Amino acid sequence: MTFAERLRELRKEKGMTLEDIGQAIGVGRATVYKYEHGIITNIPLDKINQLAQIFNVGRPYLMGWTDNRTMTMPEVTILTDNVMFLKAYTAMTTEEREILSDLLIKSYARYQEE
Repeated sequence: MTFAERLRELRKEKGMTLEDIGQAIGVGRATVYKYEHGIITNIPLDKINQLAQIFNVGRPYLMGWTDNRTMTMPEVTILTDNVMFLKAYTAMTTEEREILSDLLIKSYARYQEE
């Protein structure tokens, strides 16, 4: 299940409208609609965190990486599962991808020095 599908499912479970969610996370109704329909896919991390709190689920569940609603990020081992890693990478914002890229380059360079 994708982030968009999870968001729509959780919103309906909680009986909330697009407007309710938008007000809760500080965006417009149209933006929530775009999240739910996969039009906007690079959702800012602060919005993902707010949504996870509203629905009382872990971010990995909200992102569609697991079916375990309570799994937390430290419990996710994305490097052992390439599909999960790719899903996580795809969901990142450009800024988050740049940070990850910088970290990987620095880590790789450190291992090359040894």
